[in-house]
Amino acid sequence: MNKLKKFKKLFSPSTLAATVATGMLASSVVVMATCAEVSAVGNGWCPTGEICAQQKCVKTASNGLPYYFCCSSSEICGQVTWVDPNNICNAIAHCCTN
Repeated sequence: MNKLKKFKKLFSPSTLAATVATGMLASSVVVMATCAEVSAVGNGWCPTGEICAQQKCVKTASNGLPYYFCCSSSEICGQVTWVDPNNICNAIAHCCTN
């Protein structure tokens, strides 16, 4: 009889609801992107940087100026994250993967 009570408790509505809620929480975990820092160059107003072999990204930095950088075709163009205060032609940007 003791085993039957444990079995009923295992499949009680509250136990099943907790199991479903845990499953829903685990399936809603957000996948964070990983990003790599790359060099960025002022677009059109600085000496020409490298020629992009795969994907040329152009993003506006916090100073309002456009910068370009190269990412692989499997990466997502991130943002310009830093501009050299001593030489605005040099900056750092991100190439990201999911």
